[in-house]
Amino acid sequence: MALLAELIADGTMKLPPHVLGIMSSLANKYGFTSVHLKALSKEGLSDLANQLRSAVINNSPGDIIAIAAEGGDINGLTESGDSLMHLAARAGNCASISALNFLKADLETVNTHNATPLMEAIIYNRLSSANALIMAGANLDNLFFRRDTYLYIVAATSINKVLEVLLQKVDVDKKNHFG
Repeated sequence: MALLAELIADGTMKLPPHVLGIMSSLANKYGFTSVHLKALSKEGLSDLANQLRSAVINNSPGDIIAIAAEGGDINGLTESGDSLMHLAARAGNCASISALNFLKADLETVNTHNATPLMEAIIYNRLSSANALIMAGANLDNLFFRRDTYLYIVAATSINKVLEVLLQKVDVDKKNHFG
């Protein structure tokens, strides 16, 4: 156990924070009081957040998975209130969307503008992102301001390619506030 603590302390071995927590609890339970396993500092977590953001922007799924394995928060928010899924959707980075979905990132989180990642893909006319989010399981039954549906919003903005995709997937009889 002491060797493990040394490997973690000098950075040779990197474990996610939840694993370190479990191991610390086990060490305490079984009386290994001389062993202290430390999780990443706030600076380390901030650095991981920046690395994750860069990996998403650069559309690098391998890096996203590796950084998440080190303890990066895939559901964390940027300074502007966007999730990593929002960044990927807005940029049209389908590989990033797939990697985040594989890691179980929240597909329905809303940003500071109350937009979901699918809404961002629609607003920025990113057909590939919209397809990737729909295939990943984004909820197409969301109701937004004035009880508008994705289908209504896309039809009102005349984004025809996304409209074609949504027409194949959603209930066209669902009503908004106009009826």
